[in-house]
Amino acid sequence: TSSKEIEKKNTKYLTRKQTAKLCKIKSLATLWNWKQQGKLVPKQKAGRKPLYLKSDVIDFLNGVNKNINN
Repeated sequence: TSSKEIEKKNTKYLTRKQTAKLCKIKSLATLWNWKQQGKLVPKQKAGRKPLYLKSDVIDFLNGVNKNINN
């Protein structure tokens, strides 16, 4: 699936792999770094796996920072 297909799918949450693909990054470590920096934080878990809110990812990519602490 391409990043455009992920954007169009009617899903509320994205896995780490889907989030990385949508953000056009190759390393999942980047997501971990962003989480540590408070830039893009997963909102849900499926077992031990973090899930990212799709709207948060899209806002992040569009430069909208909802984190008031920065």
